Amino acid sequence: MPAPAQAFARFSLSAALFCATLFLSACPKKQWHYIPPSPPTGAKDFDTHFDPAQLDPNGAPRNIDWAPQLQGRIPNPDNCNNGQPYSKACTQNNPFQDQPSGLHEAFCFLGKAFSPPYQSFFGHADWMVSQFNGSIGWFNFGDDWDYDLFLIPGNDHLPSVPFNAHGITTNNNHVTDDKSPQYIEMEFDSNETDPAFTEGWWNDFKNFGHDDDVENVAKLLHPDKTTLACGSALGLFGLDCDHGCRSELHPIYGIAIQTKDEANDNQWSIMMRNWGTGGYCSQYNDELAETTLSLTLPYTSSQPPANVQVKNFVPSANTDAVHIACPEIYFKDGQTVVTLTLPPPEQQPIATFTLSIQWPAGAQPVACTQPSSAPAMMAFSSERAPAAGKVRGEDYMGALVRAAAQSQNPSLKRPSLEKDILPASPELQPRLQSLKKMMLAPPSQACRTLTVHSGQLPQPTPIQTNQKLKIDPHKQIRDDAVRNYVCRTYRSKNFSLPAGVTQQDFDQACKGTP
Repeated sequence: MPAPAQAFARFSLSAALFCATLFLSACPKKQWHYIPPSPPTGAKDFDTHFDPAQLDPNGAPRNIDWAPQLQGRIPNPDNCNNGQPYSKACTQNNPFQDQPSGLHEAFCFLGKAFSPPYQSFFGHADWMVSQFNGSIGWFNFGDDWDYDLFLIPGNDHLPSVPFNAHGITTNNNHVTDDKSPQYIEMEFDSNETDPAFTEGWWNDFKNFGHDDDVENVAKLLHPDKTTLACGSALGLFGLDCDHGCRSELHPIYGIAIQTKDEANDNQWSIMMRNWGTGGYCSQYNDELAETTLSLTLPYTSSQPPANVQVKNFVPSANTDAVHIACPEIYFKDGQTVVTLTLPPPEQQPIATFTLSIQWPAGAQPVACTQPSSAPAMMAFSSERAPAAGKVRGEDYMGALVRAAAQSQNPSLKRPSLEKDILPASPELQPRLQSLKKMMLAPPSQACRTLTVHSGQLPQPTPIQTNQKLKIDPHKQIRDDAVRNYVCRTYRSKNFSLPAGVTQQDFDQACKGTP
């Protein structure tokens, strides 16, 4: 039996055991809250560290570090327990392992089987919710229809050694070459967020993003500047073990990007929600139990804002009965926080808006890391083909989707999920109605009166629920449609498979697909 086939056989057995366990437990006994787990004793390489006295306004940790970073050493995922940094040998945090379900496991494994060293896990290992601040730039529009941004975190209070930025591993990519900073990738699914990207800045972000227009997205992020935008992001922090176990924030729950940093014209583009899924090689909706979300704006001032306005406020949810009130602003001791109260996460709420602030004299924007090669940064693109022998599950699935689309239209760079892939799956039509409703764009809402609380900060809301993660039905529909599209198109067009996987293994992954 060829080596890939042997690996696939081993995978099939482990997948069966995993599915049986999942069936018996109904759903994983895991929940995401802002309040972090208790710090572990000792210091394994992938134990997390944060200051419990300096949590963010939600009660979540800020700028997480790995334990070795406190001594100036950046942990290497490949060198810990044979490339399994999520295992008990490497961490006492007990991260949650989110991997694909059912037939989708096969396609993720096809990419992983050719990516030595062989790992037992090929999805996302999630540690906890955290808020990071730093420099934000455009990475790409992924083959899984994710918006991908990158964040260069700061390294305050860490030993000053090369690239020792908060939360970084040795496997995190460098922005340009190996002398430039490393970054944390930030991802959120366009299919989940586009319904709220209909006005102003976020509408432009959607249009340029879908075209992967690097130059125009860079200009949008920080107009008239040759530097990256500063900002804050709240997301699920962990390791993407479909891409080398590098640290990431995925999904993003909230992000504030400072597009203009002048005191008399301080502009922020903001998205907020309390739910979101991972990529193709995952399955769960990472809902937050909480319904209040706060983001800290990196701007210093001894006095509160002189004027605050919210423009292009677009609230969206999967039901028409949901109402999302306008955000509120809090200011105390030089710290400015924007807070939004959302419906329960099962209603899949999301809101986008532009926040415009005028500051009194003496206010200053917080500086964030700016590489010396800033102009080259602005041209950074992630259309990186995987290196030979390093094909990953989601990379391979993306290559299959592109090959299937180009077998029908050679000039098509990437098919549209809504226009090309979903209509090509007639067996899914009965399940598409809820997904189509989710895609409808809601009207914008006026925020004529905005509450600014001076001299106080928001208080974290006590947790009242005991919530379990669920498999997201909308994601299942999309993943099923993508898989069916690839397998059906191959059968009808017989397009050439991308390098790295045998015909036998591809056919086995497609087995049972209409």
